[in-house]
Amino acid sequence: MYIDNDMQNFYYVRSENTEETISFIENEIGLPVMSFGYTSGPDTDTSIILYSKSALENIQILTSKGENIDLDKDYGDQVPCLITSKLAKRYNVGESQEIKTEDGEGIGDFYICGVIKNDCLFSPNYGFDYDTDCIIAYDPNGLIEKNANYMEFYAINASGVDDFSETYSEYISSNAFQSFEYYYKARNELERDIIMPYIMLTITFIALSITGLISYTVLSLESAKRLIGIQYLCGAKLWQLLFVFLIKNVVICILPMIISVPVINAMRGSDLSQTTLISWRGYLVASALCFLGLIISSVLHMIRINRHRVIETLKSL
Repeated sequence: MYIDNDMQNFYYVRSENTEETISFIENEIGLPVMSFGYTSGPDTDTSIILYSKSALENIQILTSKGENIDLDKDYGDQVPCLITSKLAKRYNVGESQEIKTEDGEGIGDFYICGVIKNDCLFSPNYGFDYDTDCIIAYDPNGLIEKNANYMEFYAINASGVDDFSETYSEYISSNAFQSFEYYYKARNELERDIIMPYIMLTITFIALSITGLISYTVLSLESAKRLIGIQYLCGAKLWQLLFVFLIKNVVICILPMIISVPVINAMRGSDLSQTTLISWRGYLVASALCFLGLIISSVLHMIRINRHRVIETLKSL
């Protein structure tokens, strides 16, 4: 999204006198100022971002369902909007929806135009962001009720101005214009160094662990039966047999984890590390499922190991 929308030429507009700065940009530089307003949504997790007309004209938003907001269409007393994946489970595309806050206060009547692809959207915070609980709305007539914490951010697309950074270096050095390039790189480093290693660890860890457990079960079943019988003859108790199985499973799972480390290091520098959509929660859930499978495997072995079965095993030796 960053490259497709030419965001390397986007700048934040920040100044103590915002109106004066916006007037200078539009009249002297000749660029439209994109505005983004933040207000509360139907719950604490959901935010509504109000895009100005110039923002929608400068930013290409991809949709996985429905259509984009039509700037030439008259939506009447409804606010056209786009939603992300979680909200798509609550609201139907192509239908109108009255949205209220958790306190029951009306925000406005929205028309759901479409669903944003991959939950990837433009955000004044990073230049782009991943948000499953977000509404992007176009409200030129001021129909939306804004809460007390309403905030506005501004940006410009300087791709149409030659040598913008050199010509307006004074404004850039004073932070009136701040490039998105810095925030883009910072976000990529966050994904590459923090998020991506966890997801690659999880994928490799689970895949190799499951393969190891299946191979161990299939290839060594008869050998395990004989071993159980010998251990039982030597006076081993059931809890001791269970403990041995548990240790074996732990070792089988840890070895792929060690193998995963060089794989992760290789993936951190790849293009895939720049496009991950998964968060640290995915790592925790996947790890929990993996160790749950480990526990279940050990419990099943415990169920199979009882005095009657051990005696039958000994008879078959």
